[in-house]
Amino acid sequence: MKTLKLFAAITMCFSIFGSTQVIADDSPNTALAVCWETNSGKYQCDGPTQRLSTSYTTLSEALSLSGCSTGRAVQTNYLTHARTGRQYATVYTCNYTLKPGNTASYTTNRDVRGWWDGIIY
Repeated sequence: MKTLKLFAAITMCFSIFGSTQVIADDSPNTALAVCWETNSGKYQCDGPTQRLSTSYTTLSEALSLSGCSTGRAVQTNYLTHARTGRQYATVYTCNYTLKPGNTASYTTNRDVRGWWDGIIY
């Protein structure tokens, strides 16, 4: 019962601050992508295989090019990137796990949690 009350309090807190979420049921090594809509109405993503430097007309194209073609939205709110700052974005789970080892920015096995603050998934 205590756990249920804590869950309800956390959910309410995130609802108050304008985020939506799905409770994580995967390991912390699940591949994720962070995507956002640009001012021009196009999409950019930072995913497990690459961070896109240009924007694309469709979200599905941006997700696919970032390594998350089967992405499912799990969180939408303001996130802060280590270099580019605050961004209203959606986190997608990519339905596969990252390989053990190097998950730094210059690999095709990137863990975006290392650059984005605010990911709760």
